[in-house]
Amino acid sequence: MEQAKRILARLLQQDQAALLGELDLIRAYWLETVGPLLAEKSNPVTLDPPRLLVEVLEPAWMTQFVPMKDQILLCLRQELPRTCVREIEFVVRDLEGQSKPLTSRPRPGPPIGTKRMP
Repeated sequence: MEQAKRILARLLQQDQAALLGELDLIRAYWLETVGPLLAEKSNPVTLDPPRLLVEVLEPAWMTQFVPMKDQILLCLRQELPRTCVREIEFVVRDLEGQSKPLTSRPRPGPPIGTKRMP
């Protein structure tokens, strides 16, 4: 891994990172960007500048990723200063292997009226 990191750093310094593709560079640095536990539970899947789409294995892990979005973006920019990524969107990978955005929980309805006893 260290050898790959040195090669990628050299390419970045030589302005040849475009040969690899930015999504490939992001994937190569994802472990360093989010740490081993979160990297195991996520995968950068598409880059549509300026948005990076990241799949998360389970909805429960979204509670870890969403609050850290700005921090992850900052770390990504530190690892790859020339990145075009300005936004990160997290989606949950469902059981059929399809990505889908996490929908918010429905709001509770009005309180249920109770009968008054005479």
